[in-house]
Amino acid sequence: MLRRFILFIFALCLTASAHAITIVGYNPDLHDRFDSGFPSAPVINSSAGSVAASYDLSGVGWDTALPTRAITMISDQYFVYSAHYGIGSEVSFVTADGTVLTYTVDTSYTFEPTAEIADALGDLRIGRLTTTVSSSIASYAILDLGDTSEYQGLSLLVYGHGDGTEQTTAPWYSPRIGTNTSEGLVDVNLGGGVIKKGLVYDQDSSIGEALLQAGDSGSPTFTVVDGQLVLVGIHYGVGGTTSVDDLIALYLDSMASSGIEFSTVPEPRIVVLVFFAFVAIATQRRRDVSAWKSAPAPSPHRPTEYSFPGPELKPGARPTFLSTEGKWQKNTAVRSPLGASEFVGSMQLISAPRRR
Repeated sequence: MLRRFILFIFALCLTASAHAITIVGYNPDLHDRFDSGFPSAPVINSSAGSVAASYDLSGVGWDTALPTRAITMISDQYFVYSAHYGIGSEVSFVTADGTVLTYTVDTSYTFEPTAEIADALGDLRIGRLTTTVSSSIASYAILDLGDTSEYQGLSLLVYGHGDGTEQTTAPWYSPRIGTNTSEGLVDVNLGGGVIKKGLVYDQDSSIGEALLQAGDSGSPTFTVVDGQLVLVGIHYGVGGTTSVDDLIALYLDSMASSGIEFSTVPEPRIVVLVFFAFVAIATQRRRDVSAWKSAPAPSPHRPTEYSFPGPELKPGARPTFLSTEGKWQKNTAVRSPLGASEFVGSMQLISAPRRR
């Protein structure tokens, strides 16, 4: 059941006196994305102990004219950002070798949440570039769990911008990354009697925990799946020691129907449970898979369901095996062309890439 946070959430628009994301026990070697030079000639933080040392952040760019406005690539041409903290006509990225690449924004889209939770924050905006980005710039799959309750307890990497009172080798808005743990999708009070649902995480005294501040709107929150960054939400607001994100998974159906290119992955714990459920079933009986092999090939772009007759499957059950080539495979986990993991098992397709 969704809980309610009795707090007021303020959107994170930049103000003249803004100091951005605060991190408990801030250490530039651990938390800064760049050592110096941002945004014109950023030098990537090479410290082995950096929170983000193992991850590719090249797909997190910035508004060329106002670098506190972050954008995050979800494919090689589409990106997400905040509607209330809009971007300009150009965005920039830095590759692993320190090269800054700039692209022109073509258009943008606003979406209403269309999942079972229809009263989300509604702040997601998606932009499209005039051309695809270089292969040296990453894009990120979106975390799409089967139940909104599963978003509680996720380990998060929280991206924001620095504080001039602490950073002396780069501009005050140079990016930094902290950590946190999600409280889940809960009710938040936006003021004026307006209650919306957002992804909430609270800052406590643990070293490295992040709290959003003004200027962080639209910056991404990630979790890690199979060693890769997976996009969870974009920053919306803060109230006291509580930060709130707009959960991107609530918009996926609307995005897919509009032809937005993106991919999704499930959370590993769900995959493991489903896998073992399949093993338990498989040890009880041998199943005739001839009906599966003769089934029509599923679309590689949207989840596809089939029902099969016969004693080996329960009525209404779905096939267990799928590959991106449209072939049934036995107990496998495969990568789609977009980089999304399709984990399947227990007679149910858990996740498939969504692309038009």
